[in-house]
Amino acid sequence: MGRKPKKDGAARRCPAGGAPILLLAAKKKATSDLQQFGKIVKADLGKHGLNQIQALIEGATPEGETAIKARIERDMQVLRWMGVPIGSQADLFPATDRTPITERAFNEGKRQGLAGETNKNPHHHTTEAHRAHNEGYMAGQEANARGIKKLDDTPKGSVPNDPNKPFREHLQRQHDEVNAEIKKAAMLGSARPSFEMQ
Repeated sequence: MGRKPKKDGAARRCPAGGAPILLLAAKKKATSDLQQFGKIVKADLGKHGLNQIQALIEGATPEGETAIKARIERDMQVLRWMGVPIGSQADLFPATDRTPITERAFNEGKRQGLAGETNKNPHHHTTEAHRAHNEGYMAGQEANARGIKKLDDTPKGSVPNDPNKPFREHLQRQHDEVNAEIKKAAMLGSARPSFEMQ
């Protein structure tokens, strides 16, 4: 025998009928947050900022890097057909990379360190490229450890207003007084300083 179709099964599975409303609200919030993020990116990076971020994510893999290079080469070919001068460089991505191996190894290690990846050094441990890769990785890790800080917007040549300056000056005066008392006690030969704590 066959199964009998349930009447309005979707409504019975939905607890109290509120789940679709909650899902719709979550979708609207996510869309709103994404639009707000897009506005921030556009303000910081310009109108092509989101495309740049997508290209950065795409270029993180060898396949993505190949796809980006292919798009650039295709665009260069179209510009050559149109007669648009694109500079004097004969080949943007030459078949043989003339960058020294140590520089390439350092840059790859730094990229891995900045990305927070594990150190995957492909070079033999006795080579200079291996050493350069590890140095690049350490440089990337140090940059991550320092963190990304907000740029200092203070104009050059001006002194920022330090709200803690009176407190710092008070501490410095106390420090100087204590040091003077210690020196005085040392000159007198006493093991006990003559100052009193306030």
